[in-house]
Amino acid sequence: MTKLEKMAKQLNDTYTAALRGSFEKKFQIELETSYGFISGSYISTRLDGEDFTAEQATWLAAYEEGYLGCLNQVRIAAA
Repeated sequence: MTKLEKMAKQLNDTYTAALRGSFEKKFQIELETSYGFISGSYISTRLDGEDFTAEQATWLAAYEEGYLGCLNQVRIAAA
């Protein structure tokens, strides 16, 4: 495994913890995120059982977009 492949794996492995921490810091709400093998994407839910507000959903989408952008850059550099 190359150094860049290791970086991509580390970024992918730490994504859910980073997302949970960032979301809780911003909104003071705990979040659970897991990978859905059927959907092929991460699925997040609020631990308080409430639905996401429009602001929270927009924030989550932007966070995921940033994560995917970083991951793609590392993968491109590794190719």
